[in-house]
Amino acid sequence: MLTDLAHGDLAKAEHVFLTTNGRVSGHHQCTQTVELWFAAQGDTVYLLSATGDRPEWVRNLARDPEVELRIDRYTRSGRARILDGPEANRARRLMAAKYARNAPPGWGMTCLAVAVDLRTPGLR
Repeated sequence: MLTDLAHGDLAKAEHVFLTTNGRVSGHHQCTQTVELWFAAQGDTVYLLSATGDRPEWVRNLARDPEVELRIDRYTRSGRARILDGPEANRARRLMAAKYARNAPPGWGMTCLAVAVDLRTPGLR
């Protein structure tokens, strides 16, 4: 388990920086980095999109699920999944609990849920 992300100070961090692979321009692949709220459980980081699949970062990870997450000085690669069913509901509950003081009641319960399954450092 990547306890540095799931426990302690890093799990309490306010934001994660998600880098996705975007379109290919010429011979170069463009990347996009966005700052998002997150919740971590085990080796999985959960994210929510309030506007469904419209944001560029969601469209990017749907095309290429290989992503990178940075929390403070820790960076991990992972594979993203768009969620539905029980795991999506778990992600929404974790996020709502973490950000209850910053978000209106009921926030996140209809958001698109995304999971990033993190890799052990050094493995691809």
